[in-house]
Amino acid sequence: MQSLVPKQQRWIGVACVDWDNAALVASQFYPEDVPAEWQLTYYANYMMACVISPEKWQVASASVIADWCEQTQDNFWFYLLCETPEQIEAAQSCAQLFPNKLAGLLISQAMANDLIETDLVILRIGYEVFNYDYEQLRAAKPALLTWIASEGAQAHALVLMSASSMHQLRDVQTLLELLGVGT
Repeated sequence: MQSLVPKQQRWIGVACVDWDNAALVASQFYPEDVPAEWQLTYYANYMMACVISPEKWQVASASVIADWCEQTQDNFWFYLLCETPEQIEAAQSCAQLFPNKLAGLLISQAMANDLIETDLVILRIGYEVFNYDYEQLRAAKPALLTWIASEGAQAHALVLMSASSMHQLRDVQTLLELLGVGT
């Protein structure tokens, strides 16, 4: 499976793990009047990717996944987080349920050096996935610049945000645009 994300030489998207995670909801990312069933659509208006935790994607039915895809715009991408080799195998079957919306798999730092055979695009936390809190944004900038300059970097990467307010998210997206790698 080829990556569906933009074909720019270096591209970095901003994502959270699960659009309805407790930390994101508690951060007041969602206005009080946004019901839980509309959170994914609201999230997708501000982010262009979401990492789905194994606890969520492993129990999702085909109709639930189809609903996720319908609630997001055409240029929105899902990634499946895998923390074990068994989850990678299960993710390959699950991937077929995401018509034109699955950009790849994220694998945990614990599996970063494992040899993994799959046709799906794989991003490795700590290599192509930068995980930090907003307060660590300035510290992450050198890592992003190093990644952009590296010869071995894949065509895209993600910045995983923890609980963030809307203005913090916009600050991250602005930084990536200024670096010439964000959209």
